[in-house]
Amino acid sequence: MKKLFTLSLSCLLVPTIHAHTQRIENNIELTSPVLKMFDGTTIGINADIIELIGLVRREVNIMILGQKSKNGSYTGSYEFEGKLYSVTNLVDLEQDKTTDISRTHALHDLLQKIKVEFIKKVDPFMASARKTKHQMMVLVEESAHKRHKENTLLLKWADATEGREEEVFMKEVTTFAALEDFAYDLLDFLGDLIRSCPNARQQFVERAKKCNKIHLLLPKALPKIDAEAQKAFMHYLKDKHVDKMELRDITIESIETFFHRFSRTGGDE
Repeated sequence: MKKLFTLSLSCLLVPTIHAHTQRIENNIELTSPVLKMFDGTTIGINADIIELIGLVRREVNIMILGQKSKNGSYTGSYEFEGKLYSVTNLVDLEQDKTTDISRTHALHDLLQKIKVEFIKKVDPFMASARKTKHQMMVLVEESAHKRHKENTLLLKWADATEGREEEVFMKEVTTFAALEDFAYDLLDFLGDLIRSCPNARQQFVERAKKCNKIHLLLPKALPKIDAEAQKAFMHYLKDKHVDKMELRDITIESIETFFHRFSRTGGDE
């Protein structure tokens, strides 16, 4: 099932700001011939993968920097000694020369938990990438080369035997600083990938326009629908129909028709 998840293309293309260096990622464009068979295709990078990458980038950014509030400040997700920290904050704690042995052990235990969480956050993308592992590796290598990161752990991770990526990550990432570096390298690569796939981006834009129009018309077409039914109906539309529809075909009448069909079949067509 396609995940009901909406991001603007501008959000997906926002450069990563590296917290400790304040370096903004360069806008790298990948040019490998692999992209000719990859961009916008069913087995390659398409609207589904663009959405998936957007979700992964958002979740990883929250882990590294924290949750951004309306006033622009960030709140970390990880409790340590009664306070909330982001991974970036924990890098600073880790490098504090006054830290005693018991605190070092506590930080190590927290790192192991966060590493497991990180794997869970990126696994949806990895599951998709495994289907085209060779082609994806070519693109990772090009991104790393153009960013002058030939020693990045991302290369070793991407090149690991299928199913052993987690093992490599858990073994090689032994500090919060290493986790932060790996996360930024992954964010940079995913940004490069999105920028280098114009066909997939266009698919994503078209889907977003259709979903936005449906959301706009839904209260008028189905004023009595409750939140749970609306969510299920939107999943149904996205799974079965949105990509096949033209924007002009989305009307109050067509939404009502689809809802009657959804109610009759339970979404199984």
